[in-house]
Amino acid sequence: MKTSIRILAAAVVALAACDRAITADEQQLVGTWRGDQHYSNAAGGGPTDAYPQLTFGRGGEYVAEYFSYGGYGRPANVLTSYNRQQGEYRLQGNVLQVRILLERSQDAVYSEANYIREGDGKWLDAGTVEISGDRLVHHYLTAPLDVPEPTTTTYTRVQG
Repeated sequence: MKTSIRILAAAVVALAACDRAITADEQQLVGTWRGDQHYSNAAGGGPTDAYPQLTFGRGGEYVAEYFSYGGYGRPANVLTSYNRQQGEYRLQGNVLQVRILLERSQDAVYSEANYIREGDGKWLDAGTVEISGDRLVHHYLTAPLDVPEPTTTTYTRVQG
């Protein structure tokens, strides 16, 4: 009887663990993750589709990209703005830290927005991450109007 109860208890614990989001530290983060929420403002001359994408490589390589298509009245399949930060990442539990080594920005219309520059190389707190299957939830602070605001972005694994 005691053996049956132990097996049942172990099965319940195992099932409960399957339902919770586990920290990125417990599961491989390596791969490319595309933001679930896409932005569109075609009526105002903005993009017809824009979204963030994160790539975590083996050995700690990190790339954050933002793609914007169809802006300035151009066809929806034309990339009109692109931003990229590349560097390194590390995890401490589910806390993500990044170090930006290179930043790049390109814009199809505003040439003053085009640049390539070195990052400052400092480790920055980039919030926390949780993974559940092919879903990544990123909690971090943004500062619109210079006031820190909690922000959450969800991503779906597209490669890796």
